[in-house]
Amino acid sequence: MNAGLPRAEPPPAALLAPRLRANLAAQTASANELEVLLAQERERLIARDWEAMLKLSESKERLIQRLAAFGRELEELAAGRSILSVIQAAGLSAEQAALSNQAERLQRANRECRALLDHHQNRVGTALRLLNRGDGAGTYGRSGYAGLGGLS
Repeated sequence: MNAGLPRAEPPPAALLAPRLRANLAAQTASANELEVLLAQERERLIARDWEAMLKLSESKERLIQRLAAFGRELEELAAGRSILSVIQAAGLSAEQAALSNQAERLQRANRECRALLDHHQNRVGTALRLLNRGDGAGTYGRSGYAGLGGLS
């Protein structure tokens, strides 16, 4: 194979700067989209608009996949080195710090949405338990006829 050939060194960070800058800008744009989407998701959760939630969830998944692809691209550009050190060497620390702060805001917004969703799930679970409490077959029964007495 390549026995005896010297291993190629990864390019210096300065040469990667345009690609790193483009990647960070694309990540920022996608993160901005995600921030808007999470605000919409929160509104739809409060309004209990489940149909809109399904659509938002699909859009959210696409954005998350896009952001993950940008992360993989950064790993490739870093070529085994620390991504943060390559970004710093390219003079893009401010861009990276802004993106990192935005990521923290996104995580916080996502946790808030998760808490709202958990709250709704708990309410549905409570309602189902109340409907099926302690009378054997439950208020509605397996066949749908429980509680009808002699009417069935």
